[in-house]
Amino acid sequence: MFGEKLKKLRSTANLTQLELSHLLKVTDVTISNFERGARKPDPEMLVSISEIFNVTIEYLLKDSADPEQQIDYRLINALTVAEPWTDGEVEHLVYYIEALKALKSAGIRR
Repeated sequence: MFGEKLKKLRSTANLTQLELSHLLKVTDVTISNFERGARKPDPEMLVSISEIFNVTIEYLLKDSADPEQQIDYRLINALTVAEPWTDGEVEHLVYYIEALKALKSAGIRR
């Protein structure tokens, strides 16, 4: 399950096992072992893999998790600020997000 998902993510990203191993600072043999199910990643490695492919750890580990329904943590990070958003700022953000959703539903991409 994990190995198959990792291989699919890597292939979709057009990465070789060697290229992914460099990103994760492990050997290509380790990547091969992950993909074949001969070895399981530790929690820190799971975090790194999820960040590289922009998926959740839940997606990596569970059979039924759908990558299209996962939280995009880039969005959460972009919304994280030192000081809380004002009500007006939140209203503007929600308005903009709703507008983008409407465009996407209509098949219009930005």
